[in-house]
Amino acid sequence: MIKFNLEVKLPEVLSLRNTNRYLVEGWIFHSSRIKNLSIFIDKKRYNADTIEMFRPDIGNQYAESIFSFFSGFSIPVILNPVQKYQEHEIILNAEFRDGQKFTYQIGTLKLEPWKSKNREFILPQNVTENELLVICMATYNPKELRFRRQIESIIHQDYTNWICIVCDDGSEESRKKYMRKILAQDPRFFFIENPENVGFYHNFERCLELVPSRAKYVALADQDDYWYPNKLSECLSKLVGKTQLVYCDMRIVHENGTVISETYWKNRKNYYKREDLDLLVIANTVTGAASVFRASLLKKVLPFPPRYGGVFHDQWIGIIASASGGIDYVNTALYDYIQSGENVIGHCDFGQATIKDFLRIDSLLGSYRQKNLPFLMRIKSLMYNILLLSKELYEYNHMHVKHISTLIESASVRNINNIFILHIRRPLSVFGLLKMRTKIVIREETTNNIELSLLFSRFLNFIYPFCIPILSRVMIRRAIKQKEEGINQTNNIKYLFGLADHIDLADFKRKFSGRQFSIVQKKQDINFLLSRIDPANFFGGYIAMFNFAKKFSDIGYSVRIILTDQKEIIESELQKVQNHDPYLKNFLTKAEYLPCFSSEQIVPISKDDIFVATSWWTAHIAHEAVLKTNHSKFIYLAQDYEPIFYEHGAYRVLADQSYRFNYFPFFSTDILQRYFIESGIVDKKKAGVYFKNPVLDFDLTHNDLQKRKGKKKLLFYARPQPNNARNLYPMGCLAIDRAREIGYFKDDEWEIIAIGGDIGEQTLPSGIKIKHIGKFDMKKYKSLLPQHDLGLALMDSPHPSLLPIEMASAGLLVVTNTYGIKNQEYFSTISKNIKAVPPDPESLANALIELSEKVNNLNGRIEGSKVNWPHDWNEALPLAAIDEAIKSVVKSKDLFREVDFNEKKNIC
Repeated sequence: MIKFNLEVKLPEVLSLRNTNRYLVEGWIFHSSRIKNLSIFIDKKRYNADTIEMFRPDIGNQYAESIFSFFSGFSIPVILNPVQKYQEHEIILNAEFRDGQKFTYQIGTLKLEPWKSKNREFILPQNVTENELLVICMATYNPKELRFRRQIESIIHQDYTNWICIVCDDGSEESRKKYMRKILAQDPRFFFIENPENVGFYHNFERCLELVPSRAKYVALADQDDYWYPNKLSECLSKLVGKTQLVYCDMRIVHENGTVISETYWKNRKNYYKREDLDLLVIANTVTGAASVFRASLLKKVLPFPPRYGGVFHDQWIGIIASASGGIDYVNTALYDYIQSGENVIGHCDFGQATIKDFLRIDSLLGSYRQKNLPFLMRIKSLMYNILLLSKELYEYNHMHVKHISTLIESASVRNINNIFILHIRRPLSVFGLLKMRTKIVIREETTNNIELSLLFSRFLNFIYPFCIPILSRVMIRRAIKQKEEGINQTNNIKYLFGLADHIDLADFKRKFSGRQFSIVQKKQDINFLLSRIDPANFFGGYIAMFNFAKKFSDIGYSVRIILTDQKEIIESELQKVQNHDPYLKNFLTKAEYLPCFSSEQIVPISKDDIFVATSWWTAHIAHEAVLKTNHSKFIYLAQDYEPIFYEHGAYRVLADQSYRFNYFPFFSTDILQRYFIESGIVDKKKAGVYFKNPVLDFDLTHNDLQKRKGKKKLLFYARPQPNNARNLYPMGCLAIDRAREIGYFKDDEWEIIAIGGDIGEQTLPSGIKIKHIGKFDMKKYKSLLPQHDLGLALMDSPHPSLLPIEMASAGLLVVTNTYGIKNQEYFSTISKNIKAVPPDPESLANALIELSEKVNNLNGRIEGSKVNWPHDWNEALPLAAIDEAIKSVVKSKDLFREVDFNEKKNIC
């Protein structure tokens, strides 16, 4: 079976002012290596520029499939503006070395003619169209004093012919209230309130789109700096001739007022001359808030490139300005840049780096130099460090500097002189990088060795395809051997290449202990311990975790999300999670996130902090943390009985041990609480509280079920990955296959659709085909469910899973499995649309056949869609339950908030 998944897709609707570059990315593998990969849009072919990218994370899920480790791909797509509405299918074409070809429609693209978003603001008195300067300020929840200081510093500019568009990115109403009041003191400010949070990058883009057509100059502004009175006038004085942009120096000031540096360029060099355009591409020196540029430049700048790899707006504008006429620099600090933890990016300073710095010699030879260690161990350590460095350098081009290729390729398709395009594209070739390196060494430039990393990455990416046959065999043998030994280390290069003879106890222990919590004087936080921010798995349990955290925020607590299995916050992944569910978006955008991967990352906490565990290993970490606080217990969010996730072994023992700590249990369903009590895991008197994770409300009518035409549809919740084994994917396939053997679900009558896993097509032994359509965001998921007649969703645990209940709510007749007290009697109290049977193929097949003969009873399906289950979080998780949990944990009444439940009942 060919398996694939899309991780980066094209927007569904586009209205382009200029040509823009997009990416389609994901992974695909088969029993043979891939030969060619492309997509077709309107008969135009776009070929992948990267295939067989090293993906150990996918190999970890499909360890027995050799080429799953080499499955990543990236396809660039160049799209042009259109004069009239167009709609095109997006077709993925793959060809493998064994001759097999694969074609799949991955979506539809709608192209609309570009419509100007310029807003012609009514100019206040004493502001004229002549030499009009428009300040574009992007805001999000600014602090009042800092915002007031910035606004007043703009008001006192000695260049007075300006207006300022303050484009807000969905700030809290309490913040917007004082923002309106502060801005009202001068009619030159125009406050644009946007309900949708799009992030600082696209908020600046949104603001620039509003610049009136009569504007001559544009300046960018942050929300919390302090401008000197001559900032605008000094920059404008150098904006002469063909110069397109001017930027100035700044003082770096701590939020407490302490001057950190009198200049931004303490160690770094500044690149604004046109001959240094190649250096500007890899080491940005243009700061947005320091810049003033010609408004005519917006014709080339907009739209911004998609934010692949964390592109910054100021670097993009700087590159286009330099290639369109040049940029200049005011060598005087004209404003104070306030350095604080709330800045999108802080002051980035570094001096000249050496080859030794680049190769990290001390780290590379660390264990090898320890003469007291056995020679073989020293050799293995050296080989491991070399492999690790090689892996990092190979990935450098694909992950760490993806923004550079985005900037280069996007600038190359805009209306820029070919001479400057050659300069911009130097980092894309070995020859260009060698030329840059020579210039950097001779002139002692400060690029932090980015060009060297790119050079080595290019070389490793060149030889990598020739190594795949050898690598695949080595890695698959190790992966299978580890699986037989019960070791889950297929994502660890040390184990895959056999450089560790046994499990690394330090790494094993890191999973569940050894964090460094440091007591400091700070406000009280509710600390939610989560594994990681992972958009690929943002559904079900993770959505419940974030909604649970949101409830604490709604009451008024400060919520901090601590990630125990993530070394750093990957902004692109965080944004995907933040934008996944509109209900959670505001909370997820304002929440604080802190990586806590190991003891190397110090976690500041107060004595009054409260901890919430969301898994067995975070329960161990929470237990460590509370020992340093004034409390003796933590809150434990239990969404399943986790020891059953593992075969016999250490993790199962540790998961079981987590239930012996001192905690307040918070169960995700009533039946899970009953299971814990009846199994003797918790005492009935200490069984805490439960809530019911809400399901979608479809409010169906006959028309909703009758309007569909064509074949009947069975929706199978299919998760074939080994880490999702409790969803009983093989049992579901065997049940469908058995039903076809008996004579049901014929191709001319039924379609079998699978969600929750990958994308592809699967043929079972009976000949019945399953079409896997992947995962969806909440909006698409809600529209998808009612399009089906019959559902199959399994869960080998006492937790009932939301899928059977949600399917029933969407009017499907649903087959699920029993597990102890999770039986037919239990499901009958929820919906008549659900049938629970033992999880063997014969029982499941017979249940599917029985319900398939009832799908035409629309009255019965609509009646069963009125499930006895909450549909919103107000009903599902009352604030009184949160209050009970807090009171159980907190000893002092001074440390918890009294909640007026009548007042707060509509808080969501």
